[in-house]
Amino acid sequence: MSETTEQAGMLPPAPPRDEFMLDLATLHGVERPLIIKAMDGKRYELRRREAMGPADLFILDKVLRRINEIQREMETTEDLSDAQSKRLGDMVQDTLKVLSPDLAMAELCFADQFAILNWYGEQRQADATTDDATKNADSA
Repeated sequence: MSETTEQAGMLPPAPPRDEFMLDLATLHGVERPLIIKAMDGKRYELRRREAMGPADLFILDKVLRRINEIQREMETTEDLSDAQSKRLGDMVQDTLKVLSPDLAMAELCFADQFAILNWYGEQRQADATTDDATKNADSA
């Protein structure tokens, strides 16, 4: 406390609400939040795999496998059929629901939704690379 606050017998202002949360993953340097800032300024935090339960992981892995199947189908055709387009759109929406239900409800165009999923994948790869480097440094 500052001298003037103590002398006046007043308590310092309360810290922001976030300062009352102890995030052990952040404390240990294991994780950093993945935040999406929408065009309207709202922020959405994406859940990491480590924070998901079995049902969410099952859905996420299933959808990612389906997206890979569609990508393989797309390699052999010139155009995306209406059925493939709908399936891909539904899968992207299902993935967003697992990562952030609030973000999935936001009105985002497909390009933004797809960009979010690509960015999420890139962040996971970056985290895996960092984890590997840390493990290798620890074992040396």
